[in-house]
Amino acid sequence: MAICSCPVCAQDTAAIAKVMQLVRQVQDRIITVPTSYYILYTYSNEHTPATLLDSMRGTVEIDGTNYHSILDSTETIHNSKYNIVLFKEDKVMYLASSTPGEVGTNPMQQMLSFLDSAHNSTCSFSRNKSQVKVLISFPSGGTCKQFNITLDTAAKRLISMEYIIRTSLLMDEQSQEDVPDKYEEYAFVKATFTGYRELKKNLRLFDERNYFFKAGAEFKVASAYEDYTIFVGSPGLQ
Repeated sequence: MAICSCPVCAQDTAAIAKVMQLVRQVQDRIITVPTSYYILYTYSNEHTPATLLDSMRGTVEIDGTNYHSILDSTETIHNSKYNIVLFKEDKVMYLASSTPGEVGTNPMQQMLSFLDSAHNSTCSFSRNKSQVKVLISFPSGGTCKQFNITLDTAAKRLISMEYIIRTSLLMDEQSQEDVPDKYEEYAFVKATFTGYRELKKNLRLFDERNYFFKAGAEFKVASAYEDYTIFVGSPGLQ
């Protein structure tokens, strides 16, 4: 068993650049080969990570820059033209223009966002055969304290992602005003990725016409979503 650990300082950007290289190799694989996987998010307080407070599970399908996920009661679709989010409990369909890197539920984009913000941080690597673990510790007082990822560099897959982040950032605006006493200031979030498989190319999966159509200047829901209300989040959306 070959295990090595190489602590380095990320201020010179070399460590983070290495992590970005590994992450982009995984991202390039997914862009090249249509892929699906299962995802499980668990949430707990920073100081009691073994005591789960909440969880969320679902599936992700990616083909190039097209993205589709179902996480509990929220479904997200991203293609070259639109970002579509279905809030199934509220029967709301949110529409916005497609902007690369702004699909919040995409784990690859989440990772890159954390790495982009890793200034004045420390970073360490450990390797066990093809599995690489990365630990980034951020300066105290920030929105994120720590970020860990585990990658399979042979299969070019993301295995897990963990981060300690301000609890308020995980809540909607209304909940932020009244955080329950059981929640600490910082939360421990873990995402686990399993069941990877290659997909046949199927662009119909990401076609916005499955969800809505445009009649003149008005957006209307497709028949399968006739009980949904459309909310347009981008002014002048075409």
